Parts: sequence; structure tokens; C-alpha cells
Amino acid sequence: MSQSFNDVTTENLAQLYPKILHTLADATFIAIDTEFTGLGVKGDNVRAANIEDRYQNMAKVVKSHALNAIGLTAFKRTSEAEKPSVYRVDNFNLLLSLQASYTVSAQSLRFLADSGFDFNKQIRLGLPYTTGSAEDKDAFGVKNLFRNILMDINRLQIPIIIHNGLMDLMYLYYSLYTDLPSNLQVFAADLSDMFPGGIYDTKYVSDYVSKEPVSFLSYLFKKYEREEKRRLAILNNPDQDHGEKFTKRCFRVEIQPPFPIEQVMRKAVDVEEEGRLDSSAAQASNSRKKRRRKNKGSSAPKEEKLYCEQYALHGYCRQNKQCGKSHDLDYILDEVEKSQKRKKTGITAADDEEAAVTPPDMNVDVPPLPAAPLIPGPSFYHSAHFDSYMTGYVFVHQLQEFRDYTTHANKLYLIGKDIPLPIQKSAFTSLSKGWQELKAELQKMNHGTTS
Repeated sequence: MSQSFNDVTTENLAQLYPKILHTLADATFIAIDTEFTGLGVKGDNVRAANIEDRYQNMAKVVKSHALNAIGLTAFKRTSEAEKPSVYRVDNFNLLLSLQASYTVSAQSLRFLADSGFDFNKQIRLGLPYTTGSAEDKDAFGVKNLFRNILMDINRLQIPIIIHNGLMDLMYLYYSLYTDLPSNLQVFAADLSDMFPGGIYDTKYVSDYVSKEPVSFLSYLFKKYEREEKRRLAILNNPDQDHGEKFTKRCFRVEIQPPFPIEQVMRKAVDVEEEGRLDSSAAQASNSRKKRRRKNKGSSAPKEEKLYCEQYALHGYCRQNKQCGKSHDLDYILDEVEKSQKRKKTGITAADDEEAAVTPPDMNVDVPPLPAAPLIPGPSFYHSAHFDSYMTGYVFVHQLQEFRDYTTHANKLYLIGKDIPLPIQKSAFTSLSKGWQELKAELQKMNHGTTS
């Protein structure tokens, strides 16, 4: 994971403050992701069948835990007329430090540690904040920053993009804006008023609109990234015939380098991350050599898979580094494509074992992707800034597929439910007192800056 991003800490927030505001205010849309110290354990019942009970239980978890990091990715479409579409991308990763006691989940911390989260850096350089309606005494503090960001998002009606992000929104609301409303209807009304440009949930779209068989974030990102590379290869081939409709479905992203601050520190962090990834790959390779599959006596032995099927379906594996199977999504997608081809052509796994990956939706005029390595190493996709980037990328891909994307606004994915959570204000619901007071304060600030 070598995505360019701005690492925002106590050492550089004051310098980056105006750049962050300007970049986000100029965005076509903003993708958001968060990392926090707990999702709730089984006893917290955060997946209660009754949605109001679910909200109340999730609120208890949010109030007792803390935000570790926030990822913000600004996507700016450079020209409405240009085909294929081009988006300029700026990534920001904000490390946070709650100035109060809070609960941590051992499973969440282990997940963050395995994903390369630097707790030492967070403790030393995390941006201090207090929850609820408490004011930020620092004019350049993170809470004031996010309230200024919200003011611009609200005024300019900039769309917000999430992936299965109900709890992310609750953490952001409580940590950086004001106290959580007493019930779900009021919370939904507040969100609709805070974000008039709409909230788009790529998890909802992938599950219920495009009906993807696998819809965890990193899988969608890698799948769509590969598809886009193939489309651009066809588009750039002068001998390949393609029409206007095909061109409209293509897009490119231009990821901007970090603003020139803390260059020496950035290099040091990259070197440390490379060392962790090399070490992790070596551990996985050693575990794989020790693993032996037992034949249970079936008449037709099942094909051995070098990738983790649990991870391939859900993006999560309890054994993580000790799994002994690959979590590399490029390799997984290569194998899935090979399997699909075998089903269509009747080629056996033995006959196809040495072949390069040739997806069934590509013709002979388009070069295939390179063959995957024999024993792929694991890849880590989880960090706030990279998850927000992947979320935005998936959204751009979905934008190209649907004519009227606005029909999917303000519908949040709910685990275990067949219908989404509508983000809207009913005629029988009032906005919360906390949001009304903060809104009045933001409007006063806006009038002060424009007068």
C-alpha cells in the first residue's frame, strides 16, 4: 500500500489547515472512512433486529470508545466535457487522540496492529479532541477544522461517500460535532440537514443495485481497478473499435503528492511499513510450507486453493497473518477469473495450471494481465486514508454505470436487513437541539467570513 497521502498530526495541522479546507471545498465529492477502538462485542447487540434498538446500542458503543483516525479523500472532476473522465485526488489521514478515558476492544486493536497502524505515533502526535458539544479552545484544533469543513460541505452541498458507514457517521457526529440525538429518526433528520448534497453508501449500491456477489470494500476496489485498466487499454488501442458509450464508462484518477511538509518523516514511515510487510510475507510463507491439506476420501479431490476462501468472500479472516493462505486480492481475482473461464470452456484445472490469467470478458486483441506469482504474499488494505480513497474510487466506477445516481442518495446499508436506512427528515421529526445550536453557530461564522 503505497498510496500518496497527507499525514496530518499535531506537528503539521496548523500548516495544513488552510490547504485541507481549500482542497475539500473544491471537491466534486468527499469520501470518508474512520478507524476506532471498537465495534461492540456480542453482548452489545449492535445488530439488533429492531433498528431503533440497534441505534441505541451502537450509540452506547460510540460514547464509550474513541476515534483513532479519519481518512478524507477529495475527488475533483477536472472537466465535465473531458472523456474519459479525469479526477484529481487528494488523500488526508488524520491521527486523533481522545482527551478522556475510553474503552478499547482487543480484537479491534489487533486488527489495527496487523494492518500497520502506528499506535506510538498516535500517542505522540495524535490530534487531541473532546467529544460531544464541548468547544475546541484551539483555533486550529481538529474539532474546529471539521466544523469548518462541515460548513463548506453544507453551504456548497458537496456529496459525502461512505461504505457501510453508519457507525462511521455516528463516531464523527459524536466526536467532532455534538451529542448524539436521543433516537434514530432525529439522527437521520440531522444527517439529511447537515449533508444536503446527499450521502452515498457504496455498500448499499453494490449489494442492492449492481448486486455484486462479493461486496467488501477492498475486493470491489481491486475488481473495479482491474476493469478500468482493461477499458483504458482498449480505449488507447487505435486498432480497437469502441463507441461513445464505452468512452463514457472510462475514467482516470490523478493522485496528488502530499503537500511538501515533513518529507523526512514521511520517508521514515514508508521504510518502516516496508519492513513490516516484508516480515509479514515471510511469516505467511513459512506458515504455508507447514500447512498440509487432508484428503477426506471424496471420489473427486477438491482443487487446492492457495488463497483464503473466508477472506475472499468477506474481507476478514480470524487467523489473519497465521492463516497460511493468501489474502492478496489481485491473486484471488486472478484465480476467480481462471475458475470462471474453466467453467465456460470446460478446461480442467490441471490443463490450465501453467496458463497466464485470461479473463473471459477479454478478447485476444487485449493483452491479458500478468500471471500471478506461484505463492502470493498478503496485502494490507486497511487504513483510514486508503479506505476513503478506495470508497471514492468505487463510487466513481458506480457513477459510470448508472445514469441517474441521485436516486441512490441517502440510503444507508444495514447489516442483516433487506432495505436500507433512509436518511431523511419526516414531517413529524424535529432536528436535535445540539445540531440546531451548532448550525446557528456555523451560520454565524459563515456570515462573519463573508461580510
